Amino acid sequence: PPPKAFILRFDAVPMVDASGVGALMRFLKRCQSHNTTVFITELNAGSRDVLQRMSVLGLENVRDVPLYEDALKHAAQAVIR
Repeated sequence: PPPKAFILRFDAVPMVDASGVGALMRFLKRCQSHNTTVFITELNAGSRDVLQRMSVLGLENVRDVPLYEDALKHAAQAVIR
């Protein structure tokens, strides 16, 4: 079975460009088709702005969680459900 949750940690990502957003969107839509929640964490301000403008953070199955530790807690709750 597909996973119930993924955590994408962006702490080492200095910037997001259009090709990165395209690849990320394909992954997120595949996760959505499997009812998998994706927790995106540790975004810098520039990357968050790009992902907001490209409607990535507005997807139904995507959660923007600033702290990695909080993303772990949310993912654990998603797995239990």
